[in-house]
Amino acid sequence: MIFDDDPVIGAMVLELVRGCGLSAEYFQSAAGAVQIVKDTRPRLVILDIMMPGIDGLSACHAIRANVSTRHVKVLMLSAKSSIVDRQAAARYGADHYLTKPFSVEEFTGIVRRLTGIPAKNFLPGELQLPSPPLILNLLHCGAVLQAGNLWVFLDMGYGTGAWLDAQEYLPDEAWILFTRYDGAATAEVEAGADLLAEGCRVKIGGPDSPDSPLQRLAPRMCRKAPGAALPMLYPQKEDEVQLAPGISLTCRYARHPGASMAYRVETRDKSVVYCPVNEIDPDPKVWRSHEADKFRKFFKGANVLVHGFRRSQEDPKADDGHGTGAWEPIIDMAAEAGVRELILLPQPGVLPPPDLSDRIARNPLSSGFGMHCSAFRLGQRLLL
Repeated sequence: MIFDDDPVIGAMVLELVRGCGLSAEYFQSAAGAVQIVKDTRPRLVILDIMMPGIDGLSACHAIRANVSTRHVKVLMLSAKSSIVDRQAAARYGADHYLTKPFSVEEFTGIVRRLTGIPAKNFLPGELQLPSPPLILNLLHCGAVLQAGNLWVFLDMGYGTGAWLDAQEYLPDEAWILFTRYDGAATAEVEAGADLLAEGCRVKIGGPDSPDSPLQRLAPRMCRKAPGAALPMLYPQKEDEVQLAPGISLTCRYARHPGASMAYRVETRDKSVVYCPVNEIDPDPKVWRSHEADKFRKFFKGANVLVHGFRRSQEDPKADDGHGTGAWEPIIDMAAEAGVRELILLPQPGVLPPPDLSDRIARNPLSSGFGMHCSAFRLGQRLLL
């Protein structure tokens, strides 16, 4: 039984528990937790400490005080890591105290030990731990992909600093990947100082070009974190990079004036493509076959594709000067590539049509291929 008021975190923990071979249920509040545990008699209860109403410590104490539930194992989750909080959890009867963020291996090992699941004798290469759940956060001119202890910032646009301030904890490691070096993509690069100040290992990547300003971004970030180690720099070309064990990055140059990139981050079974300034031509006849194939392969089977657009195909007056950038052909290509979720992202300075969501829904390809397509919503969070 899992109790956590954050539905994204709750769903992530639920997936990990089920990945251990256990049946599990998730509740968004600890209200009535004792009665639920009394009725279901689970082997393990997982409680977040900070919840509205009855908090996790109080729920743990109540479970331990009830004669019919006191045998149930209790795992406490918290972003607090002080010895005082750990001692409080022990006093209230918790069997284990785990701080956020945690690794998949650590979490599943604790769950297996507390529930008594015997270790199997796996053949070499047979054991596959579940991939870390991916949480995609959409910001203004940027996005953040959370994969356990690794966070991947896709541009650091407007609102990144406020988003970081609102987080309960910061990761051990972060990649900051810039798709281009204009003001919208790098507007809040100084917010990375919060990561450096907390001892987070930061790596910065961006398009490689002769006049690349990549090396000037790290000093900007360090101004507000004096004494912190400079981030490592990784100029990117069209290549594949290992971000962390089990998490890879594919880089492709976007079809856009200047040095611009698109990124695909993937685990063993999930993938996110972030492509904010790629311009797909409405007329397939003007595409070179290898160019079109490049993007179809890059998008192929993505769980989520975040793709930018400049105008509507039906509105020639909104032409951006390059004759490309309409959103309608993006739907066509994404559907052909088997994308599961397409999010259309207006580029900076572009006002999308007020009826964009309705027009997307009327496009037969948006659902005809089993693909869900929607307009960008600021602050949207997706659990993959």
